[in-house]
Amino acid sequence: MASSREYLEYVLEQTCGVELSYKKMMGEYLLYANGVLFGGIYDDRLLFKPTEKAKKMMPKAGLALPYPGAKMMLLCDFVDDGERLSKVIEEVTREYEMTRLEIESLIEEKYGVTGEKPWMKYPSFSVFRHEENKKWFAVIMTLDRGKFGIDGEGEVDVVNLKCDTDIAYFVRQERGVYPAYHMNKEHWISVILDENTDRELTEKLLDMSVDLTAYAKSRAKNKTNKNDV
Repeated sequence: MASSREYLEYVLEQTCGVELSYKKMMGEYLLYANGVLFGGIYDDRLLFKPTEKAKKMMPKAGLALPYPGAKMMLLCDFVDDGERLSKVIEEVTREYEMTRLEIESLIEEKYGVTGEKPWMKYPSFSVFRHEENKKWFAVIMTLDRGKFGIDGEGEVDVVNLKCDTDIAYFVRQERGVYPAYHMNKEHWISVILDENTDRELTEKLLDMSVDLTAYAKSRAKNKTNKNDV
């Protein structure tokens, strides 16, 4: 049974705070927000892709099959609550992810620094340092998830950054931010680089780390306002 145009329009009306787009496919509708495919309308049901972010935002959502042979999706049972629905869609389509390659490219483009690999025993570890004073401002590593108490098996990419001690405690309350692995935990933090990484926050923390480890003259010129983090 195909979804009705009326139901599509109803969903679009409910999400007046979010600009949605859609694509019709085999009688159903794929839904996009911020250019991200987050779900669709199937048999007049609003279903979300079962990403980690969606599961966190919809902890009581049941699973539903969009069509025979497909993977299960999360069934939205609060379509009538436009405010909540808009908030969930905004959250699950927000651009969080920052990969190791992306942050390495950002460091090179913004600061002109490429990573060094000082330890033959740990080829996945890269150190980024100032040319002028040789101080580190970032260390990127691939580590076992268990070192941070993260559920699941396998490894995860991590970046260690220096953080202003006045705000370090509060920064560590953010998703994916931990006391630094194998470094001074009072002055350094570890940021997990995965789908839950807050890109904007990570970029601000990188800028702060660069400032805190630069020469005093450079630090005064380029100081990152800790209130912006």
